[in-house]
Amino acid sequence: PRYYEVLFTGTKLLNDTPDDVAAQGCAVAQFWNDRVREAIVVRILALGDLGAIGMTSWAHAHGLISLYLKGMLPVAEQEFQALYRDSTARMFIGLGAKQFADQLEQRGGMPARATASAKDRM
Repeated sequence: PRYYEVLFTGTKLLNDTPDDVAAQGCAVAQFWNDRVREAIVVRILALGDLGAIGMTSWAHAHGLISLYLKGMLPVAEQEFQALYRDSTARMFIGLGAKQFADQLEQRGGMPARATASAKDRM
């Protein structure tokens, strides 16, 4: 967490983004989109626009982490980890294939508030 701001928001303080930092950013984006593509192929995520799904999940992850690191989510680290995990599961249930929600429910990993709404959509 202490390097997050430097890695993902620190370059805005520079006049120009160094080439190696820009290349690393592109590599991270490619890695992220590759994982989204894989999740679509194995039917964790529903078929859709790869770029849009990648951006949605990227914004979700970075938004929550940024809020936590800025002290805007006044919870302990373990509570944040649970909040992040449950929020991510809810997001992927919304973007996911029916198979994903079924697997989460079978493993008992579906967030309590998401259970009813996910079942209603099926």
